[in-house]
Amino acid sequence: MISLINKKTIGSFFPRKQEPTSSSFQRRRESISVLLLLFFCLSISAKDNNISYKQDGPYRIVTDKHLINDIPLKNKGGYQMVVEIPTGTRQKWEV
Repeated sequence: MISLINKKTIGSFFPRKQEPTSSSFQRRRESISVLLLLFFCLSISAKDNNISYKQDGPYRIVTDKHLINDIPLKNKGGYQMVVEIPTGTRQKWEV
């Protein structure tokens, strides 16, 4: 038994590619610019909170800032905290 396939069914299996329009280019350009702006803002905000440290023995780290006195409790309306979870353990140190 042979079944007949109409043009609508074939079109659903093999959709035609639409020609790009100026509005699709505009939307793509806007999306890329929004993503770049978001990435730029997040990279600037992440830079403010960096604390450089080095390990001085298996259970000690040395930082350029005092983790209790030099980090403000509130920053831009939100509370801050320092959490240290050593790799490979379940211990958690909160300051």
